Amino acid sequence: MRKSAVLLLPILMIAGTIFAFDSYRRSLKLAPESSERFSRAFPDKTAVTVQLSGTDLGSGRIIAEVYDPKGKKIVSGTRRVSFNTGKLNGNYTIVVVNQTNKRQDVEVSVTSSPG
Repeated sequence: MRKSAVLLLPILMIAGTIFAFDSYRRSLKLAPESSERFSRAFPDKTAVTVQLSGTDLGSGRIIAEVYDPKGKKIVSGTRRVSFNTGKLNGNYTIVVVNQTNKRQDVEVSVTSSPG
């Protein structure tokens, strides 16, 4: 029993390194026709996914926009957007835009992994 436990430990350590990822969640209460922004730091060569969940996402009027550390918009969309940081590490700004005329509760989930 001890030998198998000792042999299994290095395998688990390698698997944890290969499949390592970071996850971040944020709850937003967006006023009508408003937006909220926040920043997350990502290293270079990282795959990032931003996912929105809420009650009125089907309208296509709640949008996620992502800006790189230089301020350039790199991706936007509804529900889910993905990008790769490539060679550009630093603080990426995520903006969630409410284009509806009512208050929206939106959950934002950001996951990243070596890409």
